[in-house]
Amino acid sequence: MMKNVTFNLNLKQRLVFAITSGVVYSFSLFLIDLIFGGEVKSAEELVFMGIFFGGVFGVGFPILMEWIGAPMFEKLVDSITPSLEIDEKIEYVQAANLFRGIEGVGGQVFLTNKKLIFKGHKFNIQKGQKDFPYEDILSCIARKTGGLIDNGVRLQTKGGEQHDFVVHEREVFLGMLREKIDNSMS
Repeated sequence: MMKNVTFNLNLKQRLVFAITSGVVYSFSLFLIDLIFGGEVKSAEELVFMGIFFGGVFGVGFPILMEWIGAPMFEKLVDSITPSLEIDEKIEYVQAANLFRGIEGVGGQVFLTNKKLIFKGHKFNIQKGQKDFPYEDILSCIARKTGGLIDNGVRLQTKGGEQHDFVVHEREVFLGMLREKIDNSMS
């Protein structure tokens, strides 16, 4: 059974995040002062605040998330247990989101020997388990989340429903899911 929970960023990603955070923060302060008639800070003050903010939130925050956030998230995700049929076995597990209306419900997606299961964690507004028997899935395609990020999967059921997921290892997930759908048709 595979699991995937990670918050790791490489050095380049940390630096880009730090610089972007600092620039956005400094520019925001400048605009707020300008719009609301406050005393506009000097360039030196804005640069210092941008470097400080970028360092704290671009470097410190990701480290804090790795030390504290990842273990807490793993505990939360590990506590998710789907309801299974008597002879059903989990073969693949991955952290995922399922869009239910405007809410991206966080939880886990399970591929079993009988169906795809999504079960949300306890901190969602919309709770519960959603089962997708393989024989009821018409198609599963890769999609871009928000039109930008290559981590989305769209399921189309034979009943005409459409369900959008966000997963980390999309190609692995899609490959396994398509194999299970194909096997259910034979």
